Amino acid sequence: MELWDRDYLDLEGLAHITFDNDRLGSFQFGAVRGWIDYRVSTDGASLRVDFSWEGTNDADPSCGRGWAAIADDKLVGRLYFHSGDDGPRNGGSPRRRARAVAMNRQDLAAFVACFDPEYESEQPAHPDRLFRGRAQVERNWAAMFAGVPEFRAEVVRSAVAADTVWVEWRWTGSRGDGTRLDARGACIFGVRAGRLRWGRLYMEDVESGAGIEAAVASLAGGPAPAPERRDVPPSAT
Repeated sequence: MELWDRDYLDLEGLAHITFDNDRLGSFQFGAVRGWIDYRVSTDGASLRVDFSWEGTNDADPSCGRGWAAIADDKLVGRLYFHSGDDGPRNGGSPRRRARAVAMNRQDLAAFVACFDPEYESEQPAHPDRLFRGRAQVERNWAAMFAGVPEFRAEVVRSAVAADTVWVEWRWTGSRGDGTRLDARGACIFGVRAGRLRWGRLYMEDVESGAGIEAAVASLAGGPAPAPERRDVPPSAT
């Protein structure tokens, strides 16, 4: 993993490789996710694991092989991609990687550079939050980074089809008033010339409700009085 920095390795969660007892396992780093079928052999006085794997590389099907061993109390090894080089395709989608890394570094300039100057944002569940223009993105996220100094964005799942990107997010951190931010949801983005041209956002704070039956009753019979809630700051992107 010497080819990639820590921010990329943990792009979609904590990077890891796991070998289970049934000769199966899994790994995750950056935009690459794989499932392992392994065998153990003895190399002198040490054990070595050789494995094949299949999974996804930036949401596209991928497969390959690899090996791992313990050397000086450290796990070392090599991961190979079938019909490719020795790494993920340019580290996954460059813009998607840059966006998540910039959010977690709170690099406002780098984050805003991912958006088209005429970017259009809407939140279908909150139609009053519609806006247009990269300048508003900058104002929104300047406020987010200032209000949530430990802000962390995790890509849970993602998919790409032509010029449209679906991203499932989890945003966490501590607000200035001491309360916790734990927002989850999905965003759909249109891409033009490598930048985000439009977005449809479905991000909400996690809340404890009265259960699925109460939620269905509310949808079917109209909203009941609800406890006070705290939403994600309006129109974050």
